[in-house]
Amino acid sequence: QHPAAPDQTTCNADGSAVCVAGACQCKPGLSGDGVTCKAAGPSFATVYTTIFQGKGCTGCHGQFGSQSAALTWLTTQSLCGGKAVVPGDVASSTIVQKTVAGVTFSGCGGKMPKGSSGLTGSDADLLKAWIAGGAQP
Repeated sequence: QHPAAPDQTTCNADGSAVCVAGACQCKPGLSGDGVTCKAAGPSFATVYTTIFQGKGCTGCHGQFGSQSAALTWLTTQSLCGGKAVVPGDVASSTIVQKTVAGVTFSGCGGKMPKGSSGLTGSDADLLKAWIAGGAQP
């Protein structure tokens, strides 16, 4: 039960978080701070395998040679004048502007992957879902 409201076992109005040992936690399959919970995004392992390895990014970008190195780079470095990945904010993540087809992008070279017009379909959706879900490892 929640310490602030002993008669309740949920921590928020929509019931997506529960009280566990006196602390609010999102239910399984959801992520957040225990008050605001949303569906968890895909894992970075899936993004890395599908996009960074599958689309050949590691061939040009040596810093993406391992999953952990790619995650660190994407979540700590700037790309084309902005943060490469802004967890939870797809529109501000320059990796989306640089790699997703149909997204307006100005400057800093052409679209990636090299020789393409950018990611489309399920690949673009996967990258955006990972960022929207908080860019979790």
